[in-house]
Amino acid sequence: MVALIGGRGTGKTQIGVEAIRETCKRIAKPCLYTRAADVFIAVRECYRKDATRRESEVIRDYTLPHLVVFDELHERSESEAENRLLTLILDKRYAECKPTILIGNLLPGEGKDSLRHNIGESIFDRMVETGGFIECNWQSFRVKEGA
Repeated sequence: MVALIGGRGTGKTQIGVEAIRETCKRIAKPCLYTRAADVFIAVRECYRKDATRRESEVIRDYTLPHLVVFDELHERSESEAENRLLTLILDKRYAECKPTILIGNLLPGEGKDSLRHNIGESIFDRMVETGGFIECNWQSFRVKEGA
């Protein structure tokens, strides 16, 4: 499990997408890109009266692919329910030794501590054990020179 953290526009999402592209090309295994908020929305939809899917099916959607990229990790409410769900999914992926990339926009200097707070101690510890984090602390590619 690896986390890409840094400011907006530094190419974190592009790196995650390229990892998926290379994985699909080299080993032809299924991969998934998703925003963290979409995971929580999909689970909440299971509780509608007209729901056609169960929560366990949605969780399986995020644990089955070989590689999953969870983007926009900073865009979540960090409620207890979200924390438990994120921990469950990431822990299942960890137990199955499946590669996972977490992406979050963090301001310079926030680094590890902010990430630890966002994903929780258990997942942070597993991430440090199996991959670590890459701080994308270079200038945004979206900023035009002289602007």
